Amino acid sequence: MVEYATLIKPPKVDPSKSAIENVLELTPLSTIGPDIFTNTRPLWHPPGARGIYGGAVIAQCLSAAQRTVPAHFTVHSMHCYFVLAGDAEIPILYHVEHVREGKSFATRTVQARQRGRCIFTVTMSFVREGSGGRRLVEHEAGMPDVPGPREEGEGVGDGDGGPFLSRRIEILNNESPHPHEKKTRQWVKARGQISPDGGHQAHLSALAYMSDSYFIGTVSRVNNLGRFAASRNGKSKAFEDKSVLKHLKDIAELEERENRKSARWKDGERPQIGMMVSLDHTIYFHNPRDFRADEWMFTEMESPWAGDGRGLVLQKIWSKEGKLIASCVQEGLVRLKQDEELGSSQSKLPTKGSSTSCPSSFTLTKLPQRPHRNRTLPQDYQIIKPQFHPHQPIPSSHKLTKRPDITRSKRNSLPKPDPAMIVAEIDPRLEPRDLAHITPRNKRTMPVRRPNGSEPSARDAHGEGLRAVHDCGGFVVHGLGGS
Repeated sequence: MVEYATLIKPPKVDPSKSAIENVLELTPLSTIGPDIFTNTRPLWHPPGARGIYGGAVIAQCLSAAQRTVPAHFTVHSMHCYFVLAGDAEIPILYHVEHVREGKSFATRTVQARQRGRCIFTVTMSFVREGSGGRRLVEHEAGMPDVPGPREEGEGVGDGDGGPFLSRRIEILNNESPHPHEKKTRQWVKARGQISPDGGHQAHLSALAYMSDSYFIGTVSRVNNLGRFAASRNGKSKAFEDKSVLKHLKDIAELEERENRKSARWKDGERPQIGMMVSLDHTIYFHNPRDFRADEWMFTEMESPWAGDGRGLVLQKIWSKEGKLIASCVQEGLVRLKQDEELGSSQSKLPTKGSSTSCPSSFTLTKLPQRPHRNRTLPQDYQIIKPQFHPHQPIPSSHKLTKRPDITRSKRNSLPKPDPAMIVAEIDPRLEPRDLAHITPRNKRTMPVRRPNGSEPSARDAHGEGLRAVHDCGGFVVHGLGGS
């Protein structure tokens, strides 16, 4: 079992830096290749969310790209796509590609990868400082007249130790029956003081991190949908943290107050969010060197449209002095919980006894316990990890066993399973294609490579390193053990 969720053991927290600088710290991997970085510290997985906090990946991609451009170039726009949910237990590799090197503009593309797959991609454009000339076209939207931030309260992120602070303000036009007329508002700032060594790049990364705070959640708030009330009943270990429970309880109570003020839904009729995740995220930086992310910034969000299971949110961010410093756009998946009849007819998740994503001669049954790492797996078993299954996720707590009603002759007449469906338990931080080979079952030796490129030993083949996994299609997969 991996002891920590990073490629390299995380160093101690640097007290000379702010909390958000420590969270977003990157480690260059020059020995692997140029312009490749990884997260130095584990990333936060919000309770009830499908993956890690999206703002962290956005900010670290920006931080990685900023290291590859000249100091007099500053980011002015970034366009991001969330491809897959990030796993907080797996390190992320950030690959920076130099797309263009111009006199006034430079372009970078960054891919965030886990297990060899892209989970997030972003294209950023950098502009040379002062390239606009002496005479300029200038205008900007003014900041609304709102009360200043309260100094008391808790951080958002991981309880009392979150990397930034957030102060919500009541929804504007909350009594309106039209969601597109409402605006959600809050004050945000990085906790502590960002160090001078971080420069303007650290403030831009911090702003990118905070820009994802309750962004797509605006759709649920302006429609007065239930989101956090159901999350308090989650079974995640995060819900055992009293500070997390208190934080979610406070948000749920705020939702109830907002719903009572709007009076849009009657008791018992309020729809509940079934799934809400970000699909893309865009930031336009207007004054990238004229603000501090460790000082209060005012954000205002509105949703001009929602439909077809998606929602769109616009956001403006001002400095405390009223200068517009960024505009953001995000589209997200917003699906409501359906009634039981509709949910059962549309569900695509595999259940016990289902062979939707298994060979037709196999069925899913529950394992009494996880097999010991040093015990050879029986040939009737195939342990499948959800993240490596190409179709439907199968829990690792299940096994595949031969169905008694399928005879040998009938089994041989069935179509052979796709080799892509044959998977092995391997170290989830490494790419499966580099560590496993599918070969005919009658071959006694398998060409399997270890992480350092050396050949496996006999002890590896029967002990801690390698496991053979049997499948009815006549194939055997050997892979590095991940436990």
